[in-house]
Amino acid sequence: MKTALALALLIAAVAAANVNAAPTVKVRLKNEMTSLFVEGYVWFVRLDRTKWRRVHGSSISVAASPGRHVVHAFIRPCDANCSNLDAPERRCAAVVRRGQVATYHLRDKGCAFTVRG
Repeated sequence: MKTALALALLIAAVAAANVNAAPTVKVRLKNEMTSLFVEGYVWFVRLDRTKWRRVHGSSISVAASPGRHVVHAFIRPCDANCSNLDAPERRCAAVVRRGQVATYHLRDKGCAFTVRG
C-alpha cells in the first residue's frame, strides 16, 4: 500500500512538473559593450528557422515545443536613426530546450550565449 501511494505521488509530481514547464524559451540581452553605438542598435531573435523577431526591450519569450532548439540573435546598428539600419553583425547561436533562459551577451568584439534552466 505504501509503495502504491509513493508511486502515485511520484507520477503526480512528474505530471505537475511537465504541466508547469514554460512553453517558451526566454531570451535576454546583456549589453557588456564598453564602446557603444552612438545612434544605438536594434536586436533580433529567432528560434530554429522561424521568422526573425525585432526585440523591443531587454528580453523576449519565444514559443517552443518540447525538445532541442537553436536560438539565434544578432544586432543591426542604427544608421543616423533606427529607421535606417546597418547590416547585421555579432551573430550568435546556442542550443536550448523549452523552459530555459538564454542570455545573449553583447560584447565589443563579438557575442556569446549562456543557457540556464
